[in-house]
Amino acid sequence: PSLIYYKDIIISNTEKAIKRAGGAERLWPHVKSHKMKNMIKLQQSMGITKFKCATIAEAEMLVNCEAEDILLAYPLIGPNIKRFISLQKLAVKSRLWAIGDNYNQLKALSDISEEEGIKTKVLIDANLGMNRTGVPLDELGELYRKCYTLKGLELKGLHCYDGNHNDKDFNKRKNDVALSIDIINSIRASLNKEGLNCSVLVMGGTPSFPCHAEYPSVFLSPGT
Repeated sequence: PSLIYYKDIIISNTEKAIKRAGGAERLWPHVKSHKMKNMIKLQQSMGITKFKCATIAEAEMLVNCEAEDILLAYPLIGPNIKRFISLQKLAVKSRLWAIGDNYNQLKALSDISEEEGIKTKVLIDANLGMNRTGVPLDELGELYRKCYTLKGLELKGLHCYDGNHNDKDFNKRKNDVALSIDIINSIRASLNKEGLNCSVLVMGGTPSFPCHAEYPSVFLSPGT
């Protein structure tokens, strides 16, 4: 068996994504579909510096590629917390980001980060209806406030994956995204007004990417 890919199509698709986003700096694409160092290097050559991943192994690959920002988009538990922190300490040229949706999980991450003398950048994971990971929206602000005082963490914003916004009717998809964005922006505004930094929003997946692209204040994370 061999992996066959069409480089010219990949380049064309990446160029279209950059154009739709309004610039490579807004893209935070997921590597889970390809898991390829060559693909990451290609996208870096096109100006993309931020990447999202699902596993520690994928994060290690991104560190080896010297990606500037690496978001591990799955809550860290158990031994993966120490693996992630060890990787942070090795990643001289990369900033690693974690997500979380549970106070006890984030407290454990904070405690080990503090023991190791580092602060871990964190985005609180919001459940936009996918019901896989993430905090229900009516509990999101409360968890953010509670975790903001954890000494080993540096809360920076929200991770909002919405794989459920995948209706083949684009207008329906667009309306669903608009409703989510309104709620998230309201929560973010409240937190910022209280002096809590909630400046980073990483939004969406592949189907909702063109919808989120219309909102200039968010980062975009298509994958496929």
